[in-house]
Amino acid sequence: MGNRKLKQQTKKEWTRQEGRQLFGEGPVADPVRKAAALQAIRLEAGRKKVCCRPSLPEIFRNELSLISVNYWYLQAVLLCVGIWLSGRADSLYGPESLLTEAGISPEMFLLPVLSALLALTGITGFGELAKCFSCRMAELEQSCYLNLRQLMMVRMAITGAVNLLFLGCFIGISQGRLQAGLIRISLYLMTPYVCNMLLFFTAFTFMRSGRKIFQVSVLLAAGFLSFLPMLFPGLYGKAAVGLWVAVLLGAAALMAAQMLYLTKELDRGEKICWN
Repeated sequence: MGNRKLKQQTKKEWTRQEGRQLFGEGPVADPVRKAAALQAIRLEAGRKKVCCRPSLPEIFRNELSLISVNYWYLQAVLLCVGIWLSGRADSLYGPESLLTEAGISPEMFLLPVLSALLALTGITGFGELAKCFSCRMAELEQSCYLNLRQLMMVRMAITGAVNLLFLGCFIGISQGRLQAGLIRISLYLMTPYVCNMLLFFTAFTFMRSGRKIFQVSVLLAAGFLSFLPMLFPGLYGKAAVGLWVAVLLGAAALMAAQMLYLTKELDRGEKICWN
């Protein structure tokens, strides 16, 4: 205690005036050089891009570069498989005359297969979305001008556009090989697709998805939904069109509600279980 008290007594804080009296005024800054240096600092600060607002094409271009190459390879393989199965429908599923005699329509075979392929494209797209919440956050670091909500919306727009492209291709393929019209074929493919998207969105948003067994279970459930109409042959008839429309509208409404819930969670900064 004595040493500390002694140090406090001997310690002296020099004021500016006392320092000038002891050591002099010191070097005086050249006003011309000082003004030039300050002007250079202002110019350099003016060149800095403090606020960056990337355009919509730049955002999509950046996110497209961050989607894995394996995703695009898998989408190409699924598209080729769907086209090949549709082209060989007669030889794979049996002649149409035999199917007609057995009371089975060709729609019962081709449409569920294409619906299952659409489910595969959907779950691979959700795998890309899940990377936003994985331990590898390089995509967030490279796109630091976007917040998590914007990143999710852009990724969902890209993968959704790919899924809609598949849906359009499969509708066009089915229309040339099946007896049903364009509207019914679109309805038969869109309804299982939206239901599967609702299943994926529910599973990957409200449950833990890190385990492979969980992902396989979700995929098997989606396949069951795709092939469910085969258990009820009357579902592909004209009398059941109203039921298809009701299921499609209900699933679309639930999907929209879940997307709204997800955006609110992202705005609040809450943790999402997509891992």
